[in-house]
Amino acid sequence: MATLKLKVNINGSSKENLLEQHREIYSHLLEARSMMRKAFPHGRDYQVNPEEDYLHDRDETERRLDIIDNLMEEYQQDYFYIETQGR
Repeated sequence: MATLKLKVNINGSSKENLLEQHREIYSHLLEARSMMRKAFPHGRDYQVNPEEDYLHDRDETERRLDIIDNLMEEYQQDYFYIETQGR
């Protein structure tokens, strides 16, 4: 996992602004994850397909959800990193 290396400073964005940006990004990722869960493949949509099609789509959706989960974790870590800085 990669954490941002930015430093809050007098010439840059305020700490509050950076934290708000990260809260908003996290909120949108959470919303995207929820929508993806609602669209998770269901066996009833594959009744006329070979079983492999359903298994493929299920695994692919899990992979995509993992990406969102990793992004959420990274933004949360960045948030805590920014929060510990002065100003």
